[in-house]
This record gives sequence, C-alpha cells and structure tokens, in this order.
Amino acid sequence: MAVPFLYDLVGFGGNLEYIASVLSPAFMLLLGDQVYADVDMYPRDTGALYEATVHDRSYKALTQSTPIFSMYDDHEIYNNWNQGEDDDPLYTERVGLFHRYFGQRNPRPLRDGDHYYAWQAGAASFFMLDVRKYASPKAMVDGPQKTKLGAVQKSHLLSWLLAAETPFKFIVSPMVVSSLGLHSTDEGWALYRAEYHEIFDVVVAHNISGVVVLSGDLHWAGFFQHGAYPFLFEMGASPIAALPVPPFLPRWLVNSTDTLHFSSCTGTHFGLVDVASTRLSMTIYRARFGWPEPVFTRELLWTDTIPVPAR
Repeated sequence: MAVPFLYDLVGFGGNLEYIASVLSPAFMLLLGDQVYADVDMYPRDTGALYEATVHDRSYKALTQSTPIFSMYDDHEIYNNWNQGEDDDPLYTERVGLFHRYFGQRNPRPLRDGDHYYAWQAGAASFFMLDVRKYASPKAMVDGPQKTKLGAVQKSHLLSWLLAAETPFKFIVSPMVVSSLGLHSTDEGWALYRAEYHEIFDVVVAHNISGVVVLSGDLHWAGFFQHGAYPFLFEMGASPIAALPVPPFLPRWLVNSTDTLHFSSCTGTHFGLVDVASTRLSMTIYRARFGWPEPVFTRELLWTDTIPVPAR
C-alpha cells in the first residue's frame, strides 16, 4: 500500500476510513505490496516504512475494528522478486519484517516455516496463496515442471479444494489469475498455464462447486470470467492506495479466451464480497476524489459456479 513518495503526499486517501466506518466488513484481505521497500527516494530502512503504515491514522482506525488477513507479494522484498529463500538473503530479512507487522496476525500456516494458510467464515472457505516463494522463473518454458506454488503448497491447495464443504470456496491470489492480466503485467498466472490447468482440471474432474478467485497486484480493477472454465469468476480490485496503471497492451496482442465484464483504471479500488448460503454479491469500489463509490456489482448464484451442472 505505502508507496513512499505518494504516501508522503496523500497518505492512504479515504479508502481505509470508508471501509472501517461505512462498510464495516467482517474482515479484510490485503493481498501484498503492503510496503514498497524497493521504491524509496529517502534514506530510511524497510522497518520505517512498515512503522509509517501501521501507525497511520486511517490504518489504525481500520485495524482496531476489522480483522486483517494478509500475504506479501514482491515489493515487500523487491520488484518482481520470484526466488526461493535460499537464493536471496534479502528475503529472510524483509519477509521477517512482513511477518512482524502483518503476517503474525494471520492463521497458522499449513506448513511450518511457510506463509500460505486457509480459514473458514460462515458459508465460505478461503485459501491464501503464496505465489512468490516457490515460483519458477517466469522466463522458464511453460510445462509440468514450471510452478507458481511449489509441489507441497499445490498439494495442500488441491486437498483443501477436495475437502472444503462450504458452498463457496475462495482461492485468494496476490497475483492476477486471468490471462487478461497480460494487458499490463507478465507477473501473473498467464505464464504458468500448465499449473493453472492442473488445478482447475481437478475442480472439473470432481465437480467442485463454488470456487471463486480473488486477486490483486494488477493496479486496475477487473471482473473476469475464465474462458477455459466458464464457471470460474475472478474479481481483482487494486490498488487501494498506490498508483493505478492502465492496461497498455492492445487486445489483439493478448491471446486470451477470458471475458472481461468490467474494468477501471482511473482511480484507486477495492472490492467487497457479501456471501450468503446460496449466492454472493461482488462489488468493486472506486475512489477518484473524495469518498469511494460502488462502480460495479455482480450477483452470483451458487448454481453459476457448478462445473458440470446436472442434466
């Protein structure tokens, strides 16, 4: 969230205060880039960036009333970081700071020493992915050996999908999953399609209903329907406090069968999900000047998410 030079000018804007005082959600997801440790014009350390974030007036107002579930992405370490901990000593230092200020509030990880975790709330189950620690280099040729999650985390995810009994099951990814993300980044799942298909082919094979994706990092907001899996919907709503970045690649350069039902790149964004037993409402909020406003809502029935509907 905290881009140093931008935060110094405008702080977090009004989004966090609006969420805390008007929406009052049961909890909030922060999907990475809580600080921009690699983008700083001033001689201060990463710990000082975290201190500025957690002691910010609007952030404190939010966290005093709202539980936070979080994950790191790349900027907590450095831009496009995509290596294992043994490959980069900076990881150990900076992910430790993330854990101190954010990660220790999360549920216990599914594997000691890792960061990914799962939890349940009402009619929904959630799996928070770590898409950085075990990711293969993005330049690697796509295939069975290329991974975003690593073998153990992927096994945990598939086991969770098979075991979850709630009507809705949210896969939470700090990176965009839809291949339409290629309009503005090569950091998402679009370069890891073999693993993407491996995961969602399991959803189809076992007819697992209620699977929905929540994603971040795109710096614009979108609501996607996956072409290879028409039952799979994804909402990405970012940035909440950083600079928006419009999609810059033209449509004809992006080979995707996914459908973009909504997009916005002129403001800051966040999403709200309201879950009931047989339906959910997904809303994207946008702030340009002043308080944020809802700009898109999609209602999904549980039956919309069944991979192989009964005949």
